[in-house]
Amino acid sequence: PIIARQFATAEFGIFGLFIATSAICATIANFKYENAILSARSHAAVRANIGLSILINSIVGLAIAAAAVIAMSSGWLKSGAAPTYLALFLPLSLMLAGMTQSLSNVALRAERFKAVAHSRWASAAVAAAFSLLAAFTHQTATALIAASIAGQATAFGLLMRTSRSDLGITPDFRRPRVTVIARRNWRFALFTSPADFLNSLASNLPAIFLGALYGTSATGAYVLAQRIVGTPMMLVGSAFSDLYRQMVGQRAAARQQYWDVTLRLLGFVAPIGVAVLALVLLFGETAVGALLGAQWGLVWNICAIMIFVYVIRFIVSPLTFSFYLAHRHIEDLLLQACSALAVSAIFLAARTYQWPLERSLGGLAIALTVVYSIYGVRCLQFSRHSITHIARMSGKA
Repeated sequence: PIIARQFATAEFGIFGLFIATSAICATIANFKYENAILSARSHAAVRANIGLSILINSIVGLAIAAAAVIAMSSGWLKSGAAPTYLALFLPLSLMLAGMTQSLSNVALRAERFKAVAHSRWASAAVAAAFSLLAAFTHQTATALIAASIAGQATAFGLLMRTSRSDLGITPDFRRPRVTVIARRNWRFALFTSPADFLNSLASNLPAIFLGALYGTSATGAYVLAQRIVGTPMMLVGSAFSDLYRQMVGQRAAARQQYWDVTLRLLGFVAPIGVAVLALVLLFGETAVGALLGAQWGLVWNICAIMIFVYVIRFIVSPLTFSFYLAHRHIEDLLLQACSALAVSAIFLAARTYQWPLERSLGGLAIALTVVYSIYGVRCLQFSRHSITHIARMSGKA
């Protein structure tokens, strides 16, 4: 946001389209097999899981690259409609994201929270430094995309060093072991990965739809609003999510209830979310005007509408791991499908009835708030149920 004044709104909008598309694709990078690393009971299982994730990640990345080459050679992608560098950078971004996800969970499993934190801070610092350089030398979407990928590469390099040098974990590509891991954790590929894909689709489709309906300047404003409010909340929320997954994963592996962990987490995140909501509504308009200037006046309108979605997502997202522990993969998938369909329906109505931008965003905020509220209620139910479930299992034993 600090350098947004240096860029044309359309250029920042193209960068926003890349970020949205890469976020959607990253959810299928490993088919979510990396989640099984957290509850693995041996180093051998972790190594095989990393090998499986890398194989899937490479295949998906190469498939996207091949599709991009075919699209460009056949003339489907033209500079006026979809810049070719978007298609060229996307496979690289996806592969870096997939490998970083796996190595991050390796570090979390070993309770190396500092290593994960360092990788994220370093990634942010490198991306910020290159973006700052671009603001004064090359004010284009290409430069912003390259800065983002440089940040991804930094996180990947640091986590790889932690995995190999500090923990002695290397990928195992032997077919028997990889096949066992794939069969044992097939639910992640069949349910979790599509669910996360749909979740990301619902979160990032607005940027794509806004570009199609209102132009890339609207996309730029939407992405900038996310960067000012949504992204910081998401980063803090991801730290709570990592801690929660690690703690309840250990509880589940030891067949212990995790209701108390859920309550402690809510005790931290709920007050933070309410405080951010109050700060944005009270001081957001003044802060956005002073920071960005008149050319980005639309950003405040988007922040004011979407802040309720950012806050409830911040509170609920860490808890969603309880869906996997409760083996409610199908329900999770259905909720994500409803979310994506609701977002698509809102923008279809906006296109049909020529809604103004603010009305479209209002409908989007209502739809996502309802979905996240349902998620929160179900997560609490699953966590509460863990008490009776563990008691029942102990009685049978």
